[in-house]
Amino acid sequence: AYRGDVIPEEVTVPILTDEGVIKIYPSAILEKRMIKRKNSAVVQWLVQWVNMSKEEATWEDAIYIMKQFPEIQPPWGQGVSRGEGGVTH
Repeated sequence: AYRGDVIPEEVTVPILTDEGVIKIYPSAILEKRMIKRKNSAVVQWLVQWVNMSKEEATWEDAIYIMKQFPEIQPPWGQGVSRGEGGVTH
């Protein structure tokens, strides 16, 4: 039982896969960029992962993140069509 003036620190327990491997999960989309790959434009997001610092964020294809984590939305709105390289109006 807790007693005294010290407040216990909240600890986040990592989510594990069925194989016991820590499952990484996006905590924030920090930036976006466009790169060229095989004559088409590819949107990438700078992803900060749960339990990792902003310095450890990685550039990932937006299409991949949307497929793996459909509930994740960038703070600036959708911004990516489901077809790579297409421009929509």
